Amino acid sequence: MIKLVAIDMDGTLLSSAHNVSPLNRKALKIANDKGIKVVLCSGRRIHNLLDYAKELGIDGDEGFVVGNNGAGAMRIGDNKVVYKKFLTAV
Repeated sequence: MIKLVAIDMDGTLLSSAHNVSPLNRKALKIANDKGIKVVLCSGRRIHNLLDYAKELGIDGDEGFVVGNNGAGAMRIGDNKVVYKKFLTAV
């Protein structure tokens, strides 16, 4: 049973115009309706993913985004960073 789908944004979920296609929106809605968690992932900063998450209905305490190429994760409902592992300056 699939419980979670982690989806890359740029070049995968988003078109070259930085939009989510109707087909992708439908697939995400089907996953959400089946109780499958959808997590948006990107090399972008975490906060740059929040508008997309809200637009796609990935929100609340069960919604998460992963940004900075996996170096940070945020729970959307309360904007709490639940994971961060950034490199230190040398």
